[in-house]
Amino acid sequence: MALPKRFHIQIVTDERLLAKKGISSAIDPDARFGRKSISKSFFGYKTHLTMTEEEIITDLVVTSGNEDDGRQLQTLVNNSRNKHLTIKEVFADTAYSSKDNLSFLQTENIKANIPLNPIVYGQRKGTHKRIEHKMLNLRTHIE
Repeated sequence: MALPKRFHIQIVTDERLLAKKGISSAIDPDARFGRKSISKSFFGYKTHLTMTEEEIITDLVVTSGNEDDGRQLQTLVNNSRNKHLTIKEVFADTAYSSKDNLSFLQTENIKANIPLNPIVYGQRKGTHKRIEHKMLNLRTHIE
């Protein structure tokens, strides 16, 4: 015997619909939607890491996909220092170019090789692209 229509329950499995309603994943409650670019999103996690010039990973932080990349910088630097590593300079993408991060690095006497976010700082796009392109070789080894 079929139940009356008012008793039918629809199970929502579309993660995007769940996210729009503020509900985390039915399968993985810690995963979230994040953005790779204006047109490309992903569902899951982000890894943030520090490494030596020889590409040896010295620290790793995993966050949900919606976390701000830039908020991880100070933790990563401090964790690496707690391992008695000397940090002279940091290479990172524009997501790490917040005023807090740049001020922190300056206070700690660490050279910041971080292109400024053109949306925040009003930098010309051509300059931004040239700096990002120089970093591409460094980042592709680990991503």
